[in-house]
Amino acid sequence: FVSWGMAIAFGGYGYRSYQNFQVKRQAHNLTLTQNLYYQKLDSNAGVIMRLVDEAEEQECREAFLAYYALVTAAPSEGWSREMLDDWVELFLEGEAKLRVDFEVEDALAKLERFGVLTRTGDRLRALPPQQALAKLDEAWDNFFNYSNAAT
Repeated sequence: FVSWGMAIAFGGYGYRSYQNFQVKRQAHNLTLTQNLYYQKLDSNAGVIMRLVDEAEEQECREAFLAYYALVTAAPSEGWSREMLDDWVELFLEGEAKLRVDFEVEDALAKLERFGVLTRTGDRLRALPPQQALAKLDEAWDNFFNYSNAAT
């Protein structure tokens, strides 16, 4: 009986080892399949969409930085274009350790388009936050001119 008992014990141990191997192999294959699937998602159209999203975010960040600088750091008489450009570049270098060439004209064009920037001579001033929010809300409300009259 001892030899049968040892044979059953070794057989059970061998079966358990084989099952553990199968489970680990399936888990590895699942992980590999998932990784390949997610890498495939960012090809072609996914890459283009990501680039477009990042470009849009960059455009918004430029406007936010210019507005923030004019509201929080500029004196009451405002800043010149060059002063704003220098302040934002120094701010990014100090806070984020980034050396960038801030596109001040691009940022100012966005702020003017939404009506949150005023120019007096060469001096730039931003509207206070509450007035700026009202202007942005008005722009958003008028972005789509939907009319039900066509139906």
